[in-house]
Amino acid sequence: TFDELDKLDVGRVYREKNCTNIEQIFANTATWQPDLPPLDVAFIDGCHDAEFVYGDTLKVLSCAKPGTVIIWHDYNPELAKVYGHIGEVLTGIRWLIRKKKIRGIIYHLQDSFTGVYVVPGK
Repeated sequence: TFDELDKLDVGRVYREKNCTNIEQIFANTATWQPDLPPLDVAFIDGCHDAEFVYGDTLKVLSCAKPGTVIIWHDYNPELAKVYGHIGEVLTGIRWLIRKKKIRGIIYHLQDSFTGVYVVPGK
C-alpha cells in the first residue's frame, strides 16, 4: 500500500504543472466502482495480478468511448518470462482478448514497459 509520502510523490509532476484535466485514483480496485465521465486516456498501473489487470481494464472500458486510449504499465512481451509481474499483466490482457472485451492492435512502445490500445468505434 502507499504511504502518505508515496501519494504525494506519485503524480507530483502533473500537479506541479497545474494540470487540471487529470484525475489520479488511489483505490482498491477490487471494490472500487468507477463514477467517471467518458475517458480520453486511462493509464492502468496498479496491482499486477492478472485478475486485477483484467478487472481494472473492464472498469476503464465501462467509461471508455471510441478513441479512448488505454495504456498499461509493465507491458513488454519480450520480458514476460523474465519478470513474473509482466507475465501477469500480459495474461490479464490475453483474457480480455479471448473474451472479446478488447479487439484490435495493442502497441508495445519499443524499449519501454508500456502497451497502448485505442478503443475502436462500435
